[in-house]
Amino acid sequence: MKRRWRGVVHCLLGVALVAALLVYGLSLSKDSDQPVTPVRLSVESGFYDSPFYLEMTCDRGEIRYTLDSTEPDEHSLLYTGPILIEDASGNPNVYSMIEDVCIELRTDILEIAGREPKFGFKTPVQSIDKATVIRAVCIDAFGNRSDIVNGVYFVGFDQKQAYDGINVISIVTNPENLFDFEKGIYVLGKTFDDTLVEGAGVPPALPNFGNWAGNYKNRGKEWEREADICFFDAERNLTLSGTYGIRIQGGASRYMLPKSLNIFARKRYGTESIPALPLFGEDWQLHSVNLNGGGQGVDTKIHDLLVNTLAADCDILTREYEPYELFLDGEYWGVYWLTPRFKEDYFQNKYGIRDGDVIETKVDHIEVGTDEDYRPYKDMLRLIADNDLRDDENYARVCEAVDIQSWIDYYAIELYIANTDWPTNNRSLWRVRRTTDQPDADGKWRWVMFDVNLSMNPERADDDFVGRTSKRDAIFGSLLDNKTFKAELYARLVDMAEDVFSPERVDAFVDEYAARMRHAMGNEYMRFMNDRTEEDFVNSCEDIKTFFRMRHDYIMEAYGDKKK
Repeated sequence: MKRRWRGVVHCLLGVALVAALLVYGLSLSKDSDQPVTPVRLSVESGFYDSPFYLEMTCDRGEIRYTLDSTEPDEHSLLYTGPILIEDASGNPNVYSMIEDVCIELRTDILEIAGREPKFGFKTPVQSIDKATVIRAVCIDAFGNRSDIVNGVYFVGFDQKQAYDGINVISIVTNPENLFDFEKGIYVLGKTFDDTLVEGAGVPPALPNFGNWAGNYKNRGKEWEREADICFFDAERNLTLSGTYGIRIQGGASRYMLPKSLNIFARKRYGTESIPALPLFGEDWQLHSVNLNGGGQGVDTKIHDLLVNTLAADCDILTREYEPYELFLDGEYWGVYWLTPRFKEDYFQNKYGIRDGDVIETKVDHIEVGTDEDYRPYKDMLRLIADNDLRDDENYARVCEAVDIQSWIDYYAIELYIANTDWPTNNRSLWRVRRTTDQPDADGKWRWVMFDVNLSMNPERADDDFVGRTSKRDAIFGSLLDNKTFKAELYARLVDMAEDVFSPERVDAFVDEYAARMRHAMGNEYMRFMNDRTEEDFVNSCEDIKTFFRMRHDYIMEAYGDKKK
């Protein structure tokens, strides 16, 4: 009898154990499906005067983190206690020492090609400024991971003059997105090596390094990379942060340093727009912006800013620029100008133009619009080029198709500043598809001002750019045949000399700019051209002033008596 009861008890205990195991298993299964909440950082990204300890917490699991901007995983550093965050500038330079980012740093290639560097880019010879980048993830017992959390910390920067009064932007992305041989968007990489493998050899016949192949020359969404970006204003307030896409931007300047970048908001990154930064209108929502590294105007980075600012009241489309100093994966990466891109959303924000109503061309292709929009653009060009504009009736037809004042202003500006990267390059026009009562929405073609970095050279201050351009630009040559256009153009050139770009106005602008940017540009020189100094920057700014003084005298002598 006792044995029977013992058997029943054992059976019941077994059933209870199985039930408990089932409940536990169900509980484990349920827990394994639960999302893992992100790591919480005790201190938010920003600028701090003194070192501090950073704590990280999460609801369950262990915290793994990295300090090199790579994405953390189960093999990364294990968080066991508070981490001391101090000025990281004394840490070894890492990404700034990569030579494959620019053909001028590849001395092995230059030697084979028999070429000399043009701009003198170099890797830094001393420690550059750095931020501490923490990337952390929580991983539970089942291997489930939280989203990655980033912390970017600038310590002791209140003592560094190079950042006084200038905004800062931090871009953090997995370093392989930038520097990997195959997928890195910032390097010569596989794209360059493939040209050698295919038998093309090192191209000594190409004098412009910007025409050489490289990963950084590739375009399209395939060459866009995800990045976490923080914008800080000059008072060190965090004005915007989020996940965006980045691409290399530019033409021949893609080979240069620092490279320009476009920033894209996309649903897949969880950021549908780039909301109102101080530079833009309060209610503006843009899908992309540009970080301009200066291109061929790297000595001063003043060219686009000067023209777009001083010519803002002319009848052309100009844009605004705001200086930022970039930190890329925690390392200082130079001075940039944040500016909107001339895309459809820009016209919507600026002019209230309806979605789908903007056509924009850029160097004879459709930048905004459809392939069908190329026909009215070509029709407009043929109207000018194929008709004798000495006939006032033909000229009147042209004036119905284009905003003639915009054309006069645009040509006067480009001619005045002696832009040698024009008129075959850097041409952009826009118009609306359907006319409205909004400003400039009458369906006429108007000019867009962009990329004047190869201008304002004192050696070209006495050059006849009217004659030069009439031989290189059939459209301009045809317009110049009309006596009314010619007279108004000459008068506008004199206006440029006496008003828009008068020596007094330019001197004041350049002096203020040089005072504001001197330390920042000196810091960039140390980063990318370590044998140059702040004085070199100031001298380059003086060259700009010299050009405008000389150009004023030349224009007044050549056209002063032709003004109506």
